[in-house]
Amino acid sequence: MSSNIEESAVAEGSVLYHNGHFVSSRNAVIEESHWLLVAGGVVREVGVGDVPSAIRSERKHDLLGRVVFPGLWDSHIHVYAVGAQLSSVDLEGCASITELQDRTRQHLQLHGHATYLQGSGWDQALMGRIPTCEDLDACVGDVPAIFYRRCFHVCVLNSAALVACGITAATMDVDGGVVDRRPDGTPTGVLREAAMDVLLSPLLDVEVPTQLKKDRLWAGLQACVQRGITAVQTNDCKDIGNISDAYDVYHALDDEKALPCRVFLTVGWKDVGSPGIPTAGSANSSGRLSCDRAKIWTDGALGASTAALLEPYSDADDGNVGVMQMTPQEIDTAIQKVKSHGFRVEAHAIGDRAAKQLLQSFERHLESGDRPVLTHCQILTEDLVAQMARSGTIANIQPQFVPSDLHVVRARLGEGQRLRWSYAWKTLLSRGVVLAGGSDAPVEAPAPLVGMADAMDHVLHAHERLSFAEALEMYTRSAAFAARAEDRLGGFEQGMGADFVVLDYTGPVGTISSADLRSARVDQVYVQGREVFSVAGTMDGVLPPPTPYIAGTTVAGKAGLLQHWRRGRCPCCR
Repeated sequence: MSSNIEESAVAEGSVLYHNGHFVSSRNAVIEESHWLLVAGGVVREVGVGDVPSAIRSERKHDLLGRVVFPGLWDSHIHVYAVGAQLSSVDLEGCASITELQDRTRQHLQLHGHATYLQGSGWDQALMGRIPTCEDLDACVGDVPAIFYRRCFHVCVLNSAALVACGITAATMDVDGGVVDRRPDGTPTGVLREAAMDVLLSPLLDVEVPTQLKKDRLWAGLQACVQRGITAVQTNDCKDIGNISDAYDVYHALDDEKALPCRVFLTVGWKDVGSPGIPTAGSANSSGRLSCDRAKIWTDGALGASTAALLEPYSDADDGNVGVMQMTPQEIDTAIQKVKSHGFRVEAHAIGDRAAKQLLQSFERHLESGDRPVLTHCQILTEDLVAQMARSGTIANIQPQFVPSDLHVVRARLGEGQRLRWSYAWKTLLSRGVVLAGGSDAPVEAPAPLVGMADAMDHVLHAHERLSFAEALEMYTRSAAFAARAEDRLGGFEQGMGADFVVLDYTGPVGTISSADLRSARVDQVYVQGREVFSVAGTMDGVLPPPTPYIAGTTVAGKAGLLQHWRRGRCPCCR
């Protein structure tokens, strides 16, 4: 808080935001102030009560008693995939195969098709069974189609796509992947895990033009800022989205003043050291783009029963323990490569077996202060939690997964200790593990207010519910810590970046509930002191979207043919 303020010259471009409730969290304690002086993209002064007469500014902004949070973060997202998914067939919530087919026909009537058709979001638990190639043939016809399960770890192809990819009864399974077959050996159209990486290449390996990449990234970022996000820790790379030059495309957007928020890019570990991949610590002078992490993927997803578990799935009659995509030796090699190039390590682990192997490798190869990030860490054990705390591993969690997984988690994990140590957010925090909040969008919506509310409600374990202060810190100060940016972002202290979110909420600060967060509207979003989103439709400091890419029928947002991540899936989640 400001003290002993002396009257000084008015700073150029300074704005005084007053009559508000600036709410931040530090060490799970809420801090509140009532006015904020911003100039040069940073906080110059902040205080409680009336604005001292010595505080001067070029402009004043009356907040009308509204609540203001520090800029909210999404600590795990795939921005390129978010932008691409906006144009695919939306299969989320389909309650039957018939509904999936009806939605597909409607999409084709509205948007047409070109080289191939892509959809995502189906869930066999809602539809009664997994779709087959014949189901897609009935609504798509001769255009190759690839429809992904909501976790992006499983997909189904129609007959035309099977032909285009050369998948027949003679096609062999691949390491870490499965081709589902009928008793006679013919493929059903369903591919799982690594089978998608290898077998879909004929359709998905060609990268789209740069302008279309820019369109997708811009669209994905806009979906973020509209929900109050001022910084993303995003994993966009060749293996996720089939974009090999994400940093360069983000850089081009930044040069055009078309980056609406801060981007902390995570590259794929296999790409480290390759031509066109940024070096560790790369950053733009604008302060909106940097890269210092590389990501490793180790297991699958809970919903697809491919997350790697120490004991068999409770609902499996074949002893299934999930899929490890890497051996312990390969994990060691990947971590050594990432570290030797100066990058920090982020690693995907949903199951306890994957977490165990990763944490063992962290202890062998990383040092105190390296701040490794374990993303998802949904299923743990008491020993693994202790190991995370001991190694300084950051838990990058997705609270929105809890209600989404609720319909399968008890069946998959049973009712014993394994369930108790799943989604153990409060326990992790109480044992000294830093929590950073994310969405894994497009698996979930990039909506930190919803994520905070889900963390506070925790519909699986009441004892794992977070307080409002803990939830807010997870999406602000602790998220900044995960990006090594806690010295300049995440709060309202003097010298911090002026990133903040104005809500329409005007109720008491001390009693903000999960229901309040769910109903709150994002009114305005500021990055570096500039308005990048307003519910009124005005923006300052960010240009309109780049000119859309147009080539035949592959217009972004028209054909529904935009490629997804990991050449069709998220290796990260569910």
